[in-house]
Amino acid sequence: QNSNSIFSSYSIGHFVTLLQNQGFYLIHKSYLINLNCIEKYLNEGYVVMENNSNLPVSRSRRSDFLTNMKVL
Repeated sequence: QNSNSIFSSYSIGHFVTLLQNQGFYLIHKSYLINLNCIEKYLNEGYVVMENNSNLPVSRSRRSDFLTNMKVL
């Protein structure tokens, strides 16, 4: 857990719905990220964020995520 963690009584799905058109993407069942804050993608299946955290991209979302990243 880092200092930027947010806890909520809402499910992450609630935030996915709210933020999907705002540049956010659900890369894993536990991680909804701002696409503008990605530093790089590692071929091992991780994204490195501006704050140097490494977050996993789930196997089931990886292909869609990479396709969306090519559009940006």
